[in-house]
Amino acid sequence: MNVINNTKIRQLDFTLLLILNGLIRHRKTVTVATELGLSQSAISHALARLRELFSDPLFIRHSHGLRPTQRALDLAPYVEHLLEEAASAIGSTETFNPMTSTREFRIGMSEYLASIIAGPLFRKFSLMAPDASFTIKSSIGAESLDELDGYQLDLLVGNFNSLPPHLSSVGIYSDKFVLAARPDHPSINQRVSRKLLESLSHVAISPGGDRKLFTDDQLSRAMIKRTIKARVARFHIAFEIVRNTDAVVIAPQLLVKQDGRLKGFNLPIKLDPINVYAIRRRQEDTGADWLVDQLSDCFQYNSFS
Repeated sequence: MNVINNTKIRQLDFTLLLILNGLIRHRKTVTVATELGLSQSAISHALARLRELFSDPLFIRHSHGLRPTQRALDLAPYVEHLLEEAASAIGSTETFNPMTSTREFRIGMSEYLASIIAGPLFRKFSLMAPDASFTIKSSIGAESLDELDGYQLDLLVGNFNSLPPHLSSVGIYSDKFVLAARPDHPSINQRVSRKLLESLSHVAISPGGDRKLFTDDQLSRAMIKRTIKARVARFHIAFEIVRNTDAVVIAPQLLVKQDGRLKGFNLPIKLDPINVYAIRRRQEDTGADWLVDQLSDCFQYNSFS
């Protein structure tokens, strides 16, 4: 049984917890001071008390603000839980109201997904949450889960093979891959055969220069050998090439439709669908609930199954 350290508990108050929670989320003293209606001097004094209380620096200054130590990140879920329990106990659990909220949502996703979602999401915020805002950060791979864990993101949009138990996910988007080409491509009418697919000049998407997308392995298993003439990091670069040449690119159908200047053709083999999820921490957050609903609506052209 753990022995309760009454001395340290007496040194801790909810204002300190609010400041610690704010610094973990925002990583800037001026932002936390504004949010809590305190002076920057008060935030600095509180941080000094927190460092003494937890016997840890908690935050290290760097060029973009404050970087939390591992001890601060370990404390984050406990602090969040204590504040939520306190709010529930006094009957003041805050319900997100989009029409009055000034919250800034931090969302991580790939540039491909951002190119689809940013415009519709901006329009939704303008109509439904006029004083709220959002920041989209290009986040892919395991490091994006670390950013969600570290409270640098409120929500992560993507697809991951497995998630730790403290994170939850909900499907918001499903799409399929098509072969994109210019509408007047001389070699393509309606049907694309395996032989034609192999004979065409392809642009491949390689975000890291040497990284493969999962479509590469699927095509290899189907014994389809593409003639790759170029590898580029982004779909919009590939589309620029395809619009002005006889090259083709395998791309998400919705992205091709959104471009409007390319035509999508069914592939001769069925590739795995693109399933995209909204991933978040397992804690009560009515604002995050609202945001997930808006993201799902923005992907209304595709149903998730």
